[in-house]
Amino acid sequence: MSWAVDDFVASLAGASGHTAEAYARDVRQFVAWAERGGCASPDQLDHTTLRRYLAYLTTRQFARRSIARKAASLRAYLRYLHHRGVIATGKFADVIAFDPETFADRATYEQPREPCVGVEHVFVNGQLIVRGGVPECGGPAAAPGRYLRRGR
Repeated sequence: MSWAVDDFVASLAGASGHTAEAYARDVRQFVAWAERGGCASPDQLDHTTLRRYLAYLTTRQFARRSIARKAASLRAYLRYLHHRGVIATGKFADVIAFDPETFADRATYEQPREPCVGVEHVFVNGQLIVRGGVPECGGPAAAPGRYLRRGR
């Protein structure tokens, strides 16, 4: 499992800009610290590692409020990682079921929104939006989730 920090930051779309920036900075600092300590991926994290990090912050003279915010950032990040990639009741997932034999992109420069063929079902945030190749949600504006711009 990768650290997926950029994906986590993108998931903070509902947070204020300052909160998202602070959480991104806090998580990136933690990842750098963990990697320096030999932790190559989040799979290797345990409670001891997290406690050591909080103790490290204390020795670096961070204010209690800053440490509390960093702990909240890590809680949100670890919760995100825990739910990431899980397909189960109550979880958010984006799934595309397609036939690899018939799948093809029909979009062109003249018709950039032409849908693919061979796509049977699409779930966004756990909600079915394409069934049997036919959209069910009433168009992009009514679809659950949100569009991600390149680089975000």
